Amino acid sequence: MKLRHIAVFAVAALVAMPLMAQQASQKADASTKPADKAAQKDDAKAKKDDHEHAAAKKDTANARAAAREAKKGKELEEETHPL
Repeated sequence: MKLRHIAVFAVAALVAMPLMAQQASQKADASTKPADKAAQKDDAKAKKDDHEHAAAKKDTANARAAAREAKKGKELEEETHPL
């Protein structure tokens, strides 16, 4: 009878071990989820900042190009129509 109890406990332990390991893994995953979400938010903010910076650089370059064109147009007008 004692051998049968030992066998039952052994089988129960073999069944319970993977379930316990799975629960421990889920707890570990749950504890890292907030950190992952925070990292994703930081990445999204950095990407947005990079995009805004690139857009600002492009706007600045366009403004400079427009100023150069306006200056060239003014010089050309002064050459063709001197006062």
